[in-house]
Amino acid sequence: MRLEFWMMTAILLVTMTRLTKARSWWRGEWRSSRIRWRDRAWLTIVVSVAVLSGTMLIVFAFDRDTASRGALQAVRSLIILSGVLFLSVPLAGWTHYLDFVVAPHLRSDDTPPYLRGSGPVPPNRAERRARSRRRLRLGAPTPGRTAIRFHRPAIRFRDRFRAYRLEIDGEPVGEIRHGGEVLIVTTPGPRTVRARIDWVESSPLTVLVRPDRTVTVLVEPGDETEYLRLAVHD
Repeated sequence: MRLEFWMMTAILLVTMTRLTKARSWWRGEWRSSRIRWRDRAWLTIVVSVAVLSGTMLIVFAFDRDTASRGALQAVRSLIILSGVLFLSVPLAGWTHYLDFVVAPHLRSDDTPPYLRGSGPVPPNRAERRARSRRRLRLGAPTPGRTAIRFHRPAIRFRDRFRAYRLEIDGEPVGEIRHGGEVLIVTTPGPRTVRARIDWVESSPLTVLVRPDRTVTVLVEPGDETEYLRLAVHD
């Protein structure tokens, strides 16, 4: 019981620390995630975790044998509140019913037509991925630099906590993590790039590096036919 108590205490302290970012997030000066729904639901997630961890601390210190009926009812109410807050996370992230807890710059003034019972159905997963790849938020450009910039979009959960090893012309040049970027300065000419993880590797991709230009290569999980996929970002 003591271990669980201190774990919940640590989680509560972390969430309270995260709340110090609330003002910057609300003003649009800080982004909690590259994934839009997580950024929209950030405040709801943090508050939900804080309420849950606080409730668990109360439960751990609670003695049902000596507690009054009112205290028992208060604890039950806190548990129900925690559940309701967690159920509201997808509403804040994917719908517009809880826009009042979403930062103004992340809101949409108009309710989507499909939520009103008319209009086209939202795009499926494959279409959303294709749109996300077109809307990639890449780092600042590097004019006048002959280089290859590897970018790993934060749009797939697979291998989220693992790094991919990068190679140029068969030589290891570094690693790239979920949502990260790696800039490798090289010489002009055709270069063959590849990504690896464990014993799996992507198909080689040949890119033409022009003088004083930076070419961007996307590194992302593939499908059933290819575990890793590389593509040049236009």
